[in-house]
Amino acid sequence: MVARQILAVKLALLLAVPAWTNPAVVGATIGSQQARIGGAELTAGTTIFSGDVIEVGAKGLASLNLSGGGQVDLGAESRARLTRAAERVVLELGRGAAVFRSTGTAPLEARIANASIRAMGPEPAVGVLAWKSPTEGVIAARSGKLLIHTTHDARSVVLNPGEAIEFSYAPAQEDESDLSRKGVVVLGLIIVGIAALTAAILSAQSRDLNESDRCDVVSPFQPCP
Repeated sequence: MVARQILAVKLALLLAVPAWTNPAVVGATIGSQQARIGGAELTAGTTIFSGDVIEVGAKGLASLNLSGGGQVDLGAESRARLTRAAERVVLELGRGAAVFRSTGTAPLEARIANASIRAMGPEPAVGVLAWKSPTEGVIAARSGKLLIHTTHDARSVVLNPGEAIEFSYAPAQEDESDLSRKGVVVLGLIIVGIAALTAAILSAQSRDLNESDRCDVVSPFQPCP
């Protein structure tokens, strides 16, 4: 079971302190299924270096521990890149869905083109970022507050727990790939009571997993029954 594998790897990672001291290391895999990194199979315990790209298959998932205590869970058909920028880890989501946890000791910033998403202040926050199509997506705050900023119009939006905002993406001719977007993200209106929408998105991402694995994806930072 993926849940047991994740627990075992978490315990092992606690003993692997020296690896975290390498500034090029952003984290390590604590569980995966049908996922690849740099063309190779992604397995539990794999060290994630700055700049690595992770791709998840149609029935897969990937769960990552970040140095300092942050976490990232990628749903099915996701593609993401993790890089280190000073004291912060940056998550770029090209497609699919991700749940991310940012803490004061492990600040994490999610990015889509000209939009950045981070915790509001030093308090921990859990956010959801999901593409619904190549040009539409949703950002949600599951716990803690999220600050979203778009550079083209200098707009900043704060999401409270349980709120979400839909966005549209206007591609640019300079776009090289889903991880090299040069277009513009336009934020919509804040939606209150978004739990059902985010659950539906993540459930769709994990529709072919067994019950234990589905629990890990839909509630990655809560104990599974």
